Amino acid sequence: MQTENCSAYTCIKKRNHQPASDPQQVSSIGAAFEQAWLKFTAAAPAGMDLFAEASIRQLIAVRIIRATQSGELDRDALITLALHGL
Repeated sequence: MQTENCSAYTCIKKRNHQPASDPQQVSSIGAAFEQAWLKFTAAAPAGMDLFAEASIRQLIAVRIIRATQSGELDRDALITLALHGL
């Protein structure tokens, strides 16, 4: 098995993962993140410390980014995927 020797950027480009370039898509992705965060905080236990908050925000963002890289752009689906198991 041959291993790839490339930077993260070039490996992503080789896999044909296209970043959202349409401003409307970027806005929709940002809105999905905000809505997912609001849904999470509404159901989260009180007294979450800043480290835990930052970790969960990052997890939600990473899940949304990965889903969009796989081609998912539906806002409700992105929110559901981001919050799955939290």
